[in-house]
Amino acid sequence: MENKPICRVHKCGHKYWYLNGRLHREDGPAIEYTNGESHWVAHSKSHRLDGPAVILANGETKWFINDYNVTDKINKWAKENDIDLDNLSDVDKALIKIIWADYRDWE
Repeated sequence: MENKPICRVHKCGHKYWYLNGRLHREDGPAIEYTNGESHWVAHSKSHRLDGPAVILANGETKWFINDYNVTDKINKWAKENDIDLDNLSDVDKALIKIIWADYRDWE
C-alpha cells in the first residue's frame, strides 16, 4: 500500500495526484491544470477546509466539503461571523474545521 500520493503528469502538462488508485492529496491540490485551475480532492471527493476546493483559471472560487458544494452557505456563514474568506487567519481556519468538517448537507 502506498503512503504518499503519486503525481502523474499528462502529455498536456496537467498534474493529477493519486493515492491507492484514487485522486487524493492533503498538502495541495490533487489536480493542477496548466491554465492555473486547481482542485483539492480527498479520497476522490472534492474537499478542502482551509480554503476553496476549486480555484478556476479566472480566479473564481468554489468551496466543497465532503463533495458537497457549500459555496453559498459558507459565504453566508462567513459574512455572519465577520470572516474574510480571502484572507483566512489560522484561527479562522481552525474555526472552519471545527464547524464544517463533518458537513453532510444539513438541509
